[in-house]
Amino acid sequence: MFGRSALPQIAATWSLGNKKEFKNKVSIVLISNFAIGFPLYLGISALSGEILNILFSGRQQEVSISIIPLFILGLGGVFLTLTSTFISVFQVIGRADLPVKIMLPGCAVKLIVNVFSLSVPEINISGAAISTVAMYAFTALGGYFALETVTGIDFKVLKKMSPPLISGIICAYVAYIVNILMKDALSDIPRLAVSIVSGGIVYVLLMLVLCRKQLKLILTKVN
Repeated sequence: MFGRSALPQIAATWSLGNKKEFKNKVSIVLISNFAIGFPLYLGISALSGEILNILFSGRQQEVSISIIPLFILGLGGVFLTLTSTFISVFQVIGRADLPVKIMLPGCAVKLIVNVFSLSVPEINISGAAISTVAMYAFTALGGYFALETVTGIDFKVLKKMSPPLISGIICAYVAYIVNILMKDALSDIPRLAVSIVSGGIVYVLLMLVLCRKQLKLILTKVN
């Protein structure tokens, strides 16, 4: 959860009934989380094999089995970013009951998907990752509707998340391609570092183009 420094200000504006400023503060937290969380999790998906090979070198059997689950969990990080943001906002506006109400059916979804997916041989061990992502997706969707219902404010979440998401996808793809191209030129750790830096540079450039207004809002409010 990024943008925590804005949470006390969110609580203050909500208690004062200043919906305009409340919307601005929540938007800052949303944009901050999207801008940092999306490339982080998508990058983990894109480089899942390389990351596991470095962390568990010499355990190739375990690594080969874990690549797809980690890839899936990385994609689920997009929903986790949304969920953690919504839960934090609910807590500071005095609706700590909402995360529980949203998470309980989410856990039920996870259990149901777990039972069915683990029983399918073609999915097998990846079923746990799939069920976790299904839970994140459910709670993110529930949090989205709950936030707008409770506050009566349209935060335009989809509009705010689109540029960072698109930039994050391209960033992850660039990192993946660079990792493949440098396979014979560099050893594991330097290649991973170069891939991350390459994707990061592309991400920053895309964000400056696609999210100029949003980034300016963050910088203005922070300063």
